[in-house]
Amino acid sequence: MLDIEKKAKNYLRSMDRMIMGCDTEEELRMLACAMMTSAVTILEQQIGPRGTKKLLEGTIEKRYQK
Repeated sequence: MLDIEKKAKNYLRSMDRMIMGCDTEEELRMLACAMMTSAVTILEQQIGPRGTKKLLEGTIEKRYQK
């Protein structure tokens, strides 16, 4: 397994722990929104606003295709 894969698995484990620590649906939604906001901020810093918009639009199209 590559180092980057190990890091990704560790990050996902940490996120799973945070999700499992939510006691209510409201807390879960709040966590999801906070994670999404952070992800968008990181993406904007790394690939710029246009790259972020393109990535998110592509993700949404694929996820919600009929």
